[in-house]
Amino acid sequence: MKLLLSAGLSVIGMLVLSESAWANANCKPGSCTPPQLPPVPPETQKVKTPVNKVIKNGNFSASIPDPSNDDDSFVYYLEHISTTQWKTYSSALQQTNSSCTDCKDVKVSEEVTSGWSNSTAVGFNLGLSLGAPPATTTLGAQISQTIGYTASKTFKLEVPFTLDCCSSNRFVEEIVNEEFEFLQKWQRDDLGILSNWTDMGELIYIARAETPGLAKISALAPCEVPGPFPVMGIAAAFGYSRKLRARIRSNAVHGVHASPTQYM
Repeated sequence: MKLLLSAGLSVIGMLVLSESAWANANCKPGSCTPPQLPPVPPETQKVKTPVNKVIKNGNFSASIPDPSNDDDSFVYYLEHISTTQWKTYSSALQQTNSSCTDCKDVKVSEEVTSGWSNSTAVGFNLGLSLGAPPATTTLGAQISQTIGYTASKTFKLEVPFTLDCCSSNRFVEEIVNEEFEFLQKWQRDDLGILSNWTDMGELIYIARAETPGLAKISALAPCEVPGPFPVMGIAAAFGYSRKLRARIRSNAVHGVHASPTQYM
């Protein structure tokens, strides 16, 4: 996995306009002490959702012809039972913005892998095989087409972000993990030349898919602005010094010499 963090371009600034408006809420004059970097989130709880959708409906048949005269297999029933989903996180990059007046637009890039992770793990056919195992049309490939996923592929993912003022930011790879549970019933030709099919009964098949993404986790700290008391103290000292000089000048006119302790 390759990661890249770069300064945002003007186009990226337009894309994160809504986020920038929120981020500006923490920007004001002052000095910044960046907060502690936020931790990596834990894995989320797995949520299992029943589906119970029949994809292929059929029954065992011992009279199906075997055109290849070989050891073929055939799935005659397939049902999508459930889908389980959860998220996992891993740290990718981190960056701190110590400015109290300027938010920073950045673009994070990485190479990710998305899709089915075991789309060809099972060689059973949804249709009758026309060749010797492994079957040319696999169960995983057919399920991929039905559910909407494809075999895993790697591509470049670029996401724009805004770094708020006085913030510590952790960029994490957020992966949506999914497990699809299927009930399949299949039969197998054991003898080859004679179409002698054996019912293999039921089998649970778990297909897995991953969808990657990038997320930003931020910790904010207030910008410290000088309080009013130091300013008031400076003004009071300035006023006292003017009053002291006026008294010295007045005493000098009347022939009195001022000592440093006289007006303390």
